[in-house]
Amino acid sequence: MIKEYYSRLFWGLLITFFDIRFNEFNLLPDFVGYIIIFSALGGLTNYHDIFKKARPLAFVLIFLTIPDLYRGDPNLLAGAEGLLSYSMLEMGVNMISGIIELLLAYYIFEGTRILAVERELKELAQQCHSRWKAYLIIRFLLLLGQPFIWNVPQGIILGGWILLGIGGFIIQILFIALIRTGSEEFHEDFTELE
Repeated sequence: MIKEYYSRLFWGLLITFFDIRFNEFNLLPDFVGYIIIFSALGGLTNYHDIFKKARPLAFVLIFLTIPDLYRGDPNLLAGAEGLLSYSMLEMGVNMISGIIELLLAYYIFEGTRILAVERELKELAQQCHSRWKAYLIIRFLLLLGQPFIWNVPQGIILGGWILLGIGGFIIQILFIALIRTGSEEFHEDFTELE
């Protein structure tokens, strides 16, 4: 069963990674990915208690990401003040979601590392540890940079934002690949918690 839960976790993370839109509608909505992640974490709680801490975070993200299903034209809001208010609200929700995603990732990385150590999968445990550190640094810098978008000249912020965006893209792929590796490495001989 653990292999199935990690497979679900992989697909949930993959759905949240892609942002495919058609006429402002998200064709792969993040909340669907978080529902799958929530479900997978429910099964993984049978193998380690740390996943119980991750599950409520996935539940909150289901609701925080529903508004992203449709991203309308912000120019339809009344004047420049409306646009600024919309952008500030969106930035606030993005920052809260980003912090919760960071905590969720920590519990998934740590839970996977603990399960790998228990099964003497040293390479997988080491990958969890090193990828978590890289993930933390890049996601933290992305979160830290959001409030400065309006206050720093565009030329300065653009270069840093592009580099962090590329780093975030790469580390998210490595996170998803790690979960895929977990689904391949973990076998059915895992004992469930009692």
